[in-house]
Amino acid sequence: PKVASRDTLVEQNVITQNSRFDVHSAYAANSPIGSGNIVRKNCLWSPGAVTAAGTGFKLGANRKVNPRVVKGQGTYRLAVSSPCRAFRPRP
Repeated sequence: PKVASRDTLVEQNVITQNSRFDVHSAYAANSPIGSGNIVRKNCLWSPGAVTAAGTGFKLGANRKVNPRVVKGQGTYRLAVSSPCRAFRPRP
């Protein structure tokens, strides 16, 4: 059966360094289109890219700022000065 995403929440991500889109959706012709999907509380940073394109989702409160990511010990983390820290998960 043909299905599409529905009521999906995308939040607390750093989406960066994309060449075309930070957030994008595409549905084939004659296919169902997603609904109720929300993209919020993310940091988006891809200079020169389109922030969002497509259908089937709505943008909530996101930050379009340089996330100030630092590399250390084989992983990437937000710098202490990162403006994206406000969106990180809380214990």
